Amino acid sequence: MESLQLRRDELKNVTQTRIQESAASINEEIRYIANRCSTLKGHMTKISKEKLPSRVERPQIYECVDKIAQLEKALAYLKALKFVKESSERIEANLESGLNSEAIDLYHLLVKLQQSYMISTECINFRNYFDSTIQHWGTCLKNTFTRDFEKLLDAFGWPSNIATSTPTLETHEKFHKTIRNMVRISVSITDSKTVIEDKPSLVTDFKEPLLPVHVMVQPLKKRFKYHFFANKITSDPKRPEWYFTQIKIWARELIPFIRTHLEPMVSEAHLSCVADFLSSLSEILILKADSQLTAASGTDQVDDTVFARILEESIIYENEVSTFLGEDLIDKKIYIPPFVSTLFSQPHVLQRWLAIERKACLEKLDEIFSSPTAWDRAVESEPAEVVDLFMAVLRFVTDRFAHLQEQSQKVLFLQLLVDMIDDFRVRCLQTWKSRRQIEADYKDGVLIDYIIADTLHSVQKTIESWEDLPFFATMSFFLDNSEDYISPLAYGDSVHQPIKQRVEEVEDNQLLELPVHARDDPSLFTFDGDLFRSGEPKDEEPGARIGSPSQGVFSHVLKLYECLNEDILRKWCTSVISKLRSDIKIYSRRKWHIFPPDGFEENGETLSEGLLNVVQRLKALSKGILSGMNSEVAQIWLKRLAIQFDEMIMETLVYSNRFTPVGINSALRIWEMPLGRAILLYDALTDPSTSFEFQEDTLAELELSLRPSDIIKLLKSRTDINF
Repeated sequence: MESLQLRRDELKNVTQTRIQESAASINEEIRYIANRCSTLKGHMTKISKEKLPSRVERPQIYECVDKIAQLEKALAYLKALKFVKESSERIEANLESGLNSEAIDLYHLLVKLQQSYMISTECINFRNYFDSTIQHWGTCLKNTFTRDFEKLLDAFGWPSNIATSTPTLETHEKFHKTIRNMVRISVSITDSKTVIEDKPSLVTDFKEPLLPVHVMVQPLKKRFKYHFFANKITSDPKRPEWYFTQIKIWARELIPFIRTHLEPMVSEAHLSCVADFLSSLSEILILKADSQLTAASGTDQVDDTVFARILEESIIYENEVSTFLGEDLIDKKIYIPPFVSTLFSQPHVLQRWLAIERKACLEKLDEIFSSPTAWDRAVESEPAEVVDLFMAVLRFVTDRFAHLQEQSQKVLFLQLLVDMIDDFRVRCLQTWKSRRQIEADYKDGVLIDYIIADTLHSVQKTIESWEDLPFFATMSFFLDNSEDYISPLAYGDSVHQPIKQRVEEVEDNQLLELPVHARDDPSLFTFDGDLFRSGEPKDEEPGARIGSPSQGVFSHVLKLYECLNEDILRKWCTSVISKLRSDIKIYSRRKWHIFPPDGFEENGETLSEGLLNVVQRLKALSKGILSGMNSEVAQIWLKRLAIQFDEMIMETLVYSNRFTPVGINSALRIWEMPLGRAILLYDALTDPSTSFEFQEDTLAELELSLRPSDIIKLLKSRTDINF
């Protein structure tokens, strides 16, 4: 223990000694540095006080300084040239020796120098030399790896996936190594922008794919052009489904190979060879479809049927691509330009799509309304068949134009929806008027009035619920925050033409059918600068248009539905009341007062027998309403009928039989009087001991102007009092 204690003391002393020595050494260095700083500060102060000679006094000094600066620039220029030359020689040597990775590293270094320094340099010749050198080696590397990759693809049987022999393990390793090198060089080529390919303006949104994918797509492009662009049987313009099917077959059969061999090499960099491959196939498909859609005239121009087929195939293709990629679009942040929007957003193509869509919708409405079962109800609680068919048409159109990306283009189709909804209302009105004239029941006592009103109510409620959906809420927000009611894109380059001239051109070409209120009143659109803005109409004109964003995009046409519903209900009530009025008048003439005078003998006819016909009619009407309508609409109709029936009873039976409003009000108060007060009033009027003055005061207090005998009869007619 003592030895350990001595050892610890010894170590402690040694540590303290070393700490003191280190502190002394540090202090000495600090003093040395402080002295040097003081000396330098003195020199700087002395130099700052000295005055350099001017260029006039000592021109030789400035000439030497300028020459030194020029020589330094020349030296830097020569060093840069030497570096580029040596790098080029090393890249060439590495490629000849098979050191591809080292050659790519040197190429990456040149690209970084170009991006860092060459952009801002004023040496135009040197910058051009640098750019041409990078472009040269980028092309060399690309061609070298492309040749090797094509040979390896032949070994794997691409693109038929039928290999002549099984690739060896060495072939697999070389294949994967070549893919890595090509991915590296393709990224560098894209960053340096040395490879520029001219693309049609339609596919400018499609980015250049990775180099391996670019090489793999080339044989497919050649096959596609041979079969579908040349004068072959397969290039029949009336069969667009052929080339769409071919692209989908290639995607389905070849993408598994890409997922297996290429995708693992690029997944860590958040790239996707599958997405690039699909994007390249989509680019081929767009060029082919566009060549048909944009045919100017003559036999090459496709008819509406072929146009519709291309549209259908395009929508199906875009949906299948989105489903195929699935979560990769989100996880890897992959972007593929939308197929339908890219192909059909061109002004002339969009206008033709709109015209064809309108024509197809009208034909579908004709088919729906001509169906013999259009107004049948499969289930009593459900609306007529025509409602489901019409809503299916609206959903179908909405799903189609939802593929467009520009909100201003969607507004045109939104106007088409509004027009179709209004056209449905007009057709319902025509059906109601034509069938109402014959005054025949539709089925089992159900009038066509009930079916039409229930149909309009169901469509109205469904469309009102649509306005809260995100899609239509977004459209409403766009309309509320945009001054361009009609998109300039919808008219192409003719945006600066007067509105009348453009409308006439459109109508002459049968491309775009504007809304009725816009076509008939061009003053709705006021010119402000370079934009057309919707003006406020001075007089409200009939016809459907997009509603105000604050109330909903369908608010205007839904108001027309409400007006038609009210008109049907009003005319139906008028017709029913006019039929019931004759029976009530007959009853009123037979029994012209309710309270017969004393000594009057009843003729044996009771109230129920006298009004039996009226009651039977009301029962049949109630049954027909409940059978032919939704319960909510039926309650509205029955309530309106009850109100008008009460008014008719009051006018026909009560007022015509010399009953005054004062007497009617008194009778109502007597019948509605609380039980206790009614008994007290009866006792006061029937008790022989009460004086006439007391009875008069009691009636005056209750504000009853009837005779006591009539009041007693009214009290006796109450069913809650037993006398």
